[in-house]
Amino acid sequence: FNDISITKKADEEIHKSQRLYEFISKTNDLILHAKNEDEIISEICNIAVKSGGFIFAWIGIIDDTTETVKPIAWAGHEDGYLNVIKKISSKDIPSGRGPSGKSIREGQHYYCNDIENDPIMAIWRNDALKRGYRSSISLPIKIDEKVICNFTIYATKPFFYTEEEVQLLLRVTENISYAFHTFNIDNKRKAAESQLKKVSQAVEQSSASILITDLKGNIEYVNPAFSKITGYSFEETIGQNPRILKSDHTTALEYEHLWQDITHNTQWEGIFCSRKKNGDLYWEYANISPIVNEDGNITNFVAVKENITERIRLEEEQKQLITIFENTTAYVATADLNGNFLYGNKAIKDILEIKDDVTNYNINDFRSETGKSIINEINKILLQTGKWIGENEYQSLSGKKIPVLQVMVLHKNTKNEPTHISTTAIDISKIKDAEKELVRLNDEL
Repeated sequence: FNDISITKKADEEIHKSQRLYEFISKTNDLILHAKNEDEIISEICNIAVKSGGFIFAWIGIIDDTTETVKPIAWAGHEDGYLNVIKKISSKDIPSGRGPSGKSIREGQHYYCNDIENDPIMAIWRNDALKRGYRSSISLPIKIDEKVICNFTIYATKPFFYTEEEVQLLLRVTENISYAFHTFNIDNKRKAAESQLKKVSQAVEQSSASILITDLKGNIEYVNPAFSKITGYSFEETIGQNPRILKSDHTTALEYEHLWQDITHNTQWEGIFCSRKKNGDLYWEYANISPIVNEDGNITNFVAVKENITERIRLEEEQKQLITIFENTTAYVATADLNGNFLYGNKAIKDILEIKDDVTNYNINDFRSETGKSIINEINKILLQTGKWIGENEYQSLSGKKIPVLQVMVLHKNTKNEPTHISTTAIDISKIKDAEKELVRLNDEL
């Protein structure tokens, strides 16, 4: 008989090395061809068991809700062990001080080469030995130094992990971490491209005029709305200065203040009167901001401008109407559907003896008994036709009766829903007095 113990041990080491290298090779092949993190996570445990000869492998992440390490993938002789390791905590407490808990919490690899006697495995020892686990190693997988998951593998023999094998396994997880980092960068790039596409489409389709200039103010980009509003094509605009839109309504001092603000990293807002290519003037509300890079240096300026010519026109018309309303002797007012004043001109405030803000009052506060008696009829006709014309009577704060000839209009929105009521009235006190005098003279006659 010849003692072949040394030979057998050497054969076992060679076989073990072959399995480890096969595991590493197939893992690297998986990393090379995987399209995302999920493919690696779902397959790496199978490779560890089938090619690496490990009895069981699993991957876990921190469950922020339960503060435990949650298994997300596994392979091999599990036999209910995952229900046991649900007790692994992510906190620095006894149930979190095993190899997996420490690895995922501290970002370092930890291994237990003798589960039967190592105190850090006391909580899980019996369950592990019952399933044939004799040694284990936990390896963190990171992205930008942040642990995102943990890879734990078990062997059937104690003292399985030599320093050389630990280094090989660390190299595997480093490669996986690098792959995850690459996927993360790629995902960020795709997200940025998608976001950029959305922003680009929004800019291109925006009804607001948008232009970007360099530090000297030379135009580098304009969107289609700019060309539509100004009449200048994209090609005609590029390289030009926004001064091509300048009119005499904006002074040089205003432009100087604008330039001072944006060159000192301050946003500027204001209204321009600009000139189109055909010479027509138009008004625009502009928001001009500096664009800064990662170092905080200004690289460009962007202007977002809204054509407010129609708004300015309407505001001017409104001012003219208000001037007319305020100077007429007729009573002009608007009220909401509950009768609260929204507007009242000077004439109506004077006759009703209102000294403060008219919106503090309700029109019902000024109805006389005669006026109250016909309010239901007025509302009925307003709902039916949208307009009521007739004689009405109000009274001032002091109780003075005010007979009027009145027109009331019910206004509606685009959905045909009533929104408010406007009214115009004239004082017919003198007419009423003349009628009374006529009746008296007639009686005398």
